[in-house]
Amino acid sequence: MFSIHSKMWIIIICVLFINTAHTSPTRLKPPLYVKSVSFKSLDQDNFIDRDNVLNPDKLRTDPMCPAADSIFPCICLLELAVGKLNIDCSNVIDELQLRQVFGTDFPTKDFQNLTILNNSNIKILGNGVFGSVTFEHVRIMKGSLVTIEDSVFILSNTTLKSLDLSWNEIAVFPFPTLNVYMNLMYLCVKANNIQTFPIFASQSLLGLCMSNNPISILPLNPYGYLPHLEHIWLSSTKVKDLPPNMFSSLHKLETVNLHSNKINRINMDTFKITSQVLQSIDFSDNEIQTIEAGAFIGLHDSVINLESNKLTILPSDVWQGVVLQNVKLRIKGNPLLCGCDVAWAVLDPLFITHLEGAICADGHKLTDECKPCYKLCSPFIELRRLFTFRF
Repeated sequence: MFSIHSKMWIIIICVLFINTAHTSPTRLKPPLYVKSVSFKSLDQDNFIDRDNVLNPDKLRTDPMCPAADSIFPCICLLELAVGKLNIDCSNVIDELQLRQVFGTDFPTKDFQNLTILNNSNIKILGNGVFGSVTFEHVRIMKGSLVTIEDSVFILSNTTLKSLDLSWNEIAVFPFPTLNVYMNLMYLCVKANNIQTFPIFASQSLLGLCMSNNPISILPLNPYGYLPHLEHIWLSSTKVKDLPPNMFSSLHKLETVNLHSNKINRINMDTFKITSQVLQSIDFSDNEIQTIEAGAFIGLHDSVINLESNKLTILPSDVWQGVVLQNVKLRIKGNPLLCGCDVAWAVLDPLFITHLEGAICADGHKLTDECKPCYKLCSPFIELRRLFTFRF
């Protein structure tokens, strides 16, 4: 039996419990750690290492982060290895909530990484949405962004190093403002809805990824105001024609990726290369049938990938001088007509060693094994091979 006093205490405790349950709803707690961004890799279109997940022991909350409740559902954590703050806002409801988060009091304004992944609610990034907070690396990927206003990241004009907005629906992007971002090295707007190739200036940009956009026409000198560009990704677009000298102003160019476009020919002077460090040009999976003599000038010690195109011949006036500069050709998957038009290539021991994946339309390999039959084409072919002057 309970005494009267005991019953009274039980009633009081029950009332307090009920009131607490109604006035303090349970809130989800943020996870102990989030993905951190690494911008070290330069692998095709993925110049950002998107799969790098830091050990939980390397991340922790920090007094320099805002109060967790004030920025919920965003998460602020310190990356111990570099002593810098990261913020992940992948779970915000919309741009209004994002604006409210960055309108709160931030003890420090300088962040290393901003991450928003797989968010289909944000359509517009308006000016001022990030308040007075600055970033070094921004990736807002796999969402439904349509419009980026002119000054969204303007306060990061001296800190922003990389910006990845790939796999959204962006049709409007402020390319002309990029010249004010003094340290921006990598820009990726892959897989959006950009229809016109932008002409813009940057003295800092090293990598530009515009693949998987419905771009059909390239302007003259498309990269003319990006003098330090090293890596170009422009694959899986609707581009058919390449303007002349499109890379001649890029003295530090290392890689060009033009695979899976609609390119059907490469004209003279298209690739008049001035860079001494060019490593590769990727034309694979296009519709190339014709390559003019003088299409490739200035290449050396590099690779031209022409796999899976529609080449039927390998003219000596196109390729002999190129191969002499130690350039390798990858031509697997082309319907080569292995007749007398390619006899010079088979009979040239230097050329054949620089040819990778050459298979004729009838399934035979274009190798020295066929040398006797090619010698029947013309005595002039063998003479030309013997007296070709090599540097």
